[in-house]
Amino acid sequence: MAAAHRTYLVAVCVMFIVTTFVGSSWAIVHELNSDNIAKFLKGKLLTLIFVDSPSCSRCRILYPFFVAASQAFPNNPEIFFSRTHDRNLIKQWGVSELPVIMHHRVGMKTQQQLKIDVTVDGIIDEIARLLQGNFADIKRTYSININYKNYDELIVASQQYTLILVHDKDDHNEREVIEQLAYTFRNDDAIMFASLDLVTQRKLRDEIFMTKETPVVMWISHDDKKTPMRFGAVLSHELLTQFVNERTLLQRELSGDLMPEAGLIPLADEIINSYVALIMEGKTEQMQSAIYSIEKLLETSERHHAEMVEYYLYILENIVANGASTSVKDIFKKLDQILVDKEGLSVKQKDIVSRKRNIIAHFLNLQQNYNTEQEALLKEKLQLELENKGKDKKSQRKTQKIHEPITNREEL
Repeated sequence: MAAAHRTYLVAVCVMFIVTTFVGSSWAIVHELNSDNIAKFLKGKLLTLIFVDSPSCSRCRILYPFFVAASQAFPNNPEIFFSRTHDRNLIKQWGVSELPVIMHHRVGMKTQQQLKIDVTVDGIIDEIARLLQGNFADIKRTYSININYKNYDELIVASQQYTLILVHDKDDHNEREVIEQLAYTFRNDDAIMFASLDLVTQRKLRDEIFMTKETPVVMWISHDDKKTPMRFGAVLSHELLTQFVNERTLLQRELSGDLMPEAGLIPLADEIINSYVALIMEGKTEQMQSAIYSIEKLLETSERHHAEMVEYYLYILENIVANGASTSVKDIFKKLDQILVDKEGLSVKQKDIVSRKRNIIAHFLNLQQNYNTEQEALLKEKLQLELENKGKDKKSQRKTQKIHEPITNREEL
């Protein structure tokens, strides 16, 4: 059965319900506003409220992960997921930056903001903390199920890459692969993973994907939502992870751990490599060209790369201010110290710091290679000078012999 928007008349207010079909159950995100919120919250143990705005691009990116988290609680009589665009509520709650997740528990007079990562794990772990319950048996799904009703909002309106499995009821192995893949990249909001049931969603199949084959994986770029591209290789966790890494540069291992090159931006590295001597010698005036090139790169960088490109700039500016060798090492030590304080960082924040540490490590490696090359050049120069001195001395001895006066020679 296909999911559909439903309209309910509650007292004198209208409540819209966004539904997402999950397996054999419904995961529901309720739409709230100033008129219906009091009645809706009454008597409910826990309600999460995703606060956003239709014009908020960051909201469009994170909302699918809120929906994915709701899939763990289909038809739950105690835990409810909802959303609001209501400006009066946003003002009343003192929300200054979107999106945020508010929560309300039975007996609370006001809603409170949650300071969490908007990820499936972040949301479900926070629910467990709030309710002091053991949620180990809750089945977490990291990909979302799409249908004709939610496709535009969850796929088209979002500004990230999307990988979609088109399947039927028999494609159990492939559905498991996509779920493994979604788990691998569960902390990255630059990409989302979805499944489309070919049998129940024929309209979406015919209008958008135009395929009757299953299983098929479709790739949708963040900047071209109208042209899904078919993945042509074997549908394995390994190959799909490699494919996603190549397209996004997120650089995850199958386990979800970050690779050593995570955070590195190849185009930025090309710029750094072309100015490496000036950078490592801390030649301030000449380094301005490198800084300008990185700034231009920032203008065209993808959203999830921007912070790392900015970090390249941060390093260069510190080198200009303090000198190459000491500056890079000092930054590295500071980042190490931040990582030591793991209690103060969320999972996403730890990933950001790890990516920045990889950039610093790359600079340190460049510095070490540069120093090694300079030492080799210096050694070669000294060796050449010694050889030249040896040749000069030998030449001098020959000259002395030629001009040496003839003595003790018998006369004819």
